[in-house]
Amino acid sequence: MALHIAAVGDSHTGKWTALLEGLLNGAGIAAQVCNHGIGGALVGKFSRDYAPEFPYPGSHIPSELLAVVGGGYKDHGKVGAIILQGGANDLGMMGDLLEFEAEYARSPQGVSQQSIDELPHKFNELLLEKIEGALALDPMPQKISEHLLQELSKSLEEMLSVVKGKGIYPVYLNIPPLAEGVGDRAFRLAGNAARQSVDNKLKLYCKQNSILHVDVAAAVSDDEGWLAPAYNSGDGLHLGYAGQQRVAQTIFDALAPKLPKLHDVKT
Repeated sequence: MALHIAAVGDSHTGKWTALLEGLLNGAGIAAQVCNHGIGGALVGKFSRDYAPEFPYPGSHIPSELLAVVGGGYKDHGKVGAIILQGGANDLGMMGDLLEFEAEYARSPQGVSQQSIDELPHKFNELLLEKIEGALALDPMPQKISEHLLQELSKSLEEMLSVVKGKGIYPVYLNIPPLAEGVGDRAFRLAGNAARQSVDNKLKLYCKQNSILHVDVAAAVSDDEGWLAPAYNSGDGLHLGYAGQQRVAQTIFDALAPKLPKLHDVKT
């Protein structure tokens, strides 16, 4: 019976899933890679609607994850591995967060009431909840984004832990960098720094817990750390077909040595 692999994430979790399946099958490995990526979704939160035992409200991505972990595919059997990729949208508000933090730094009295009133217009509801949580912990935090990055890393780690605890092989896949030319340079630097901060935490966590960490960001970056033009879809955020191929090959190269053990999973 085929090995079933579920890929969970946002819009970055895309065509590479079909390409990975082709590489596996071409190598004589019967495998099915199902794409559970949801464009525009946040990844690093658990939804109380689907998993009330977890303390992360919000995103519907974890409902996909937990459905796969809990019951697998009705028509195909148990899942042997889950590839978790996240989360570009979780980091997407960092430019506005830096502006918000800058006002803290400028004002000894903290953020103005006007700025607080404008928060719902600048941030989506899920991120606003985290900002309000940071304000509750410290009325004048110096780095709200640092607090949020720690929370994001923690929730991604817990998702991987849940997968592993269910006897399913977890794989963490980081997200590509921004391309040169997206926004202004300060925005790009902040975005890539935030991405790297989360990835460093996840890389250490994966090493300590024997979880496969696949660095696709390095595979599609240029010498300066931006998304390489050859892999850019054109919007500076997502991968084109060559980038998707590069990601699929990178995952295959990292995952292939693990496949004999994964085939021992009863499917």
